Amino acid sequence: MVHALESLYAALRPRGVLLDVRPASTRPVVEVVHSGETAAARWVQPLGRIDDSYRLETLAAADAALDTLIADGRLTRERVETFPIYYYAPSVDSLLAYAAERWRNAHISAALVARVQKAASTASGEFRIKRYLHAARYRRR
Repeated sequence: MVHALESLYAALRPRGVLLDVRPASTRPVVEVVHSGETAAARWVQPLGRIDDSYRLETLAAADAALDTLIADGRLTRERVETFPIYYYAPSVDSLLAYAAERWRNAHISAALVARVQKAASTASGEFRIKRYLHAARYRRR
């Protein structure tokens, strides 16, 4: 991680901008958005979280490498945002298959699969995965 960031830093011109966009350290959550006749009647039910804790070490290493560049006076952090993104699929099975395929090292527990399947049999609404992204803008000094 440090080597990759050093290479990126070397490629930046003076006052150049480095954008860091990656998953936040919070775990993705599977939700059902219950339909209603009005927007006010819609509500979101969280069903459980996907365990993607395997990412935490990599995210911490990225943070440490960026903090080192900031402490050395080579980068300035200008802005940081965390925001949700949503993954929708045409069916519950395809949503879970997407997560299993895209996040191969993540763990989707049997209990979560059972809760999602139970909700799918009784709920009217859309199923989705909510994940938070971290985005930060840095400037080379």
